[in-house]
Amino acid sequence: MIQLLIALISFNLYAMNTPEELWQSNDNQHILMLGSTYEDFNIDQFEQNTNVSGEFSSKTKIYTFDYEYGLTDNYSVGLGATYVDSLTKFTNTNGLNERDRITGLNGISLNLKGRHFFSNVHGVHFGLRSQFSIANKVRDEVSTDSYESNASLGRHIFTPYLAYAFNQKNWLIGLKLEQEIALKKTTEFESGGTLTSEQDSKGDQASSATVFIERDLGDQNWAGLSFKYSTFSDFKFESNDVYDPSARADHFLVQLYGNIKLTSHLELIPKVYYIRFKDDDEADASNPNTIEKLSGGSSAYILQLRYLF
Repeated sequence: MIQLLIALISFNLYAMNTPEELWQSNDNQHILMLGSTYEDFNIDQFEQNTNVSGEFSSKTKIYTFDYEYGLTDNYSVGLGATYVDSLTKFTNTNGLNERDRITGLNGISLNLKGRHFFSNVHGVHFGLRSQFSIANKVRDEVSTDSYESNASLGRHIFTPYLAYAFNQKNWLIGLKLEQEIALKKTTEFESGGTLTSEQDSKGDQASSATVFIERDLGDQNWAGLSFKYSTFSDFKFESNDVYDPSARADHFLVQLYGNIKLTSHLELIPKVYYIRFKDDDEADASNPNTIEKLSGGSSAYILQLRYLF
């Protein structure tokens, strides 16, 4: 009985300090979360076969909804949805001025989470985030240099993760590793709403590592800092081995975030991050169709509201 009491006390001490980076429902607990993001994106590109350089920029609003339920103290399941509204622009030294309006549902997510506590000072977290696309990606050329696209992923992505967190007094430090398993993406190209071609592309799978540090500010308020590096596999069309222009670039992310306890059931989570894309001064000489990401970055401001009941 004494050993059981010690174990329960140890669990509760750690559960109070579950990192914000790895938030999770407790036993029989419901969580509803709404989020709003504004992202400003800018990156330089280079096409080796034409020696034409260009600049890609976008202004994006992202709205998220998440629900999670604690099956036990160690396991939870959740559902989520993401809506995107983005205006992108691409210009190059040949005088191209291309615009694309991207709107709609990005996909539906299913999240499975688990954790195991070794003591009141450290434990592991693990899980699987599944993102399901409800439609193919569609890019419609409505006029010369003007496009409209849906925001669908165009594919399903499964991301298992494993993390370790260590608690010491008012500080918490952790490491999180993630590996995407992305299925093929299908893109429908249209002109004036009429399908002209369809392309499948494979690759663009992310491998990521995140280090995070969090500080207890008192009254159940937290502040955190995280560093994340992501690298991506090649992303090419299956039919011609040409790179898909939507391929993501290797990058380094720095994020500041907090958790503000508004009431016993309501939390406000503000975040701000900056992404720096990997600089590359040389195009791939073995593939003249490669589009190189030379330099650039993006910044975002996020507000999330979490209700626990």
